[in-house]
Amino acid sequence: MKAIESLVRKITDQAIKGDARLTVQLTLDWPKIVGPHLSTITHPEKIIFAQRVHENGRLHLHIIHSVYAFELSMQQDILIKRINGFFGKNLVAKILFKHGGNVFNVLKELPHSSTVSSTVIPVATPRTHREVFEAANHVKDPDLREALLSIAKHLC
Repeated sequence: MKAIESLVRKITDQAIKGDARLTVQLTLDWPKIVGPHLSTITHPEKIIFAQRVHENGRLHLHIIHSVYAFELSMQQDILIKRINGFFGKNLVAKILFKHGGNVFNVLKELPHSSTVSSTVIPVATPRTHREVFEAANHVKDPDLREALLSIAKHLC
């Protein structure tokens, strides 16, 4: 797998230059930068720089659904630090969030799309209910136990 990744990088480095190369590199490394969960619900579209210098750009980030927009906007500084830390320079200064449509339609054309899976929302089963309530019943503090059981009733 590493050999294929290395070959793809060599080909893209030669074929794609400038801002587009950075966007391609960011896209290919996105799961490493943000982790498996965020990489399934987001996709970098492009980076725009005000000057020719590849620093302090604006990242246009596609989100699969508006539900995630608020959460991600609150994590913007963390995402920027991860991206800039990965590249070793201040590549991104701001993230512009775009939502709507299905990011997986965009991703299916990308080389790494086989590593992307759709977000799975777990469904509570009778077993899940039992495990949650059993775990909560082992809490010694009665107030905390009641609070946990109350939350569990609403979630399960």
